[in-house]
Amino acid sequence: ESSNSKIVYGTSADTYTLSSTSAAMVTNHSLTLTGLTAATTYYFRVVSVDALSNISTSTESTFTTSAAPDTTAPNLSNIASSTTAYTATVQWDTNEAASGSLDYGLTAGYGTATSSGTFTASKSLTLTGLTPNTVYHFQITALDGASNSTTSADYIFKTTLDTTGPVISNVNVTASLDGATIAWTTDENATSSVSYGTSTAYGSTSTSSSNTSHSISITGLTEGLL
Repeated sequence: ESSNSKIVYGTSADTYTLSSTSAAMVTNHSLTLTGLTAATTYYFRVVSVDALSNISTSTESTFTTSAAPDTTAPNLSNIASSTTAYTATVQWDTNEAASGSLDYGLTAGYGTATSSGTFTASKSLTLTGLTPNTVYHFQITALDGASNSTTSADYIFKTTLDTTGPVISNVNVTASLDGATIAWTTDENATSSVSYGTSTAYGSTSTSSSNTSHSISITGLTEGLL
């Protein structure tokens, strides 16, 4: 039957300090509550009174308001870097889980970027292929799950001097009647040279440009000579 509408509600069970009413006599009832607190559980009952002043009250029910949207960017802290001649590792923390990206280069214009899409509160990114004894600029950007981002100031690191010779491996010799091709690899870019002769005094040298995969062909050798 037609009746008016009322909701009594509050933040504790069986304690209703707030209410909302409509005097319209209807059979389908709807009231909108405003000014509620985010992420809060409310207890309520609905009350309806018909034209003859008969009152009906529901049992207690609950609802929980949704959390307020996250509009706060993550905070960056503990930014640090460590280097070798050819690599650098940059680490930082955030006060909430966030993905991270790192722009770096020889100037504050950067030009190269790397990133981690994993949402964590601690990040560590390793940069490779750097130049020894060189100053690099870098800048960090952190992005949280609500797409709030923060970007650091410009930082620098300097790679160390390269004081270790390249490691030679995978040496292979392919001989022909009057020549040979010598191939090998190194663990870093390096120039190539082969010293050769008919004794350990050698006497001749052939060179090529810097690389990690090396191959030098020697011709004009004496047939059948070891």
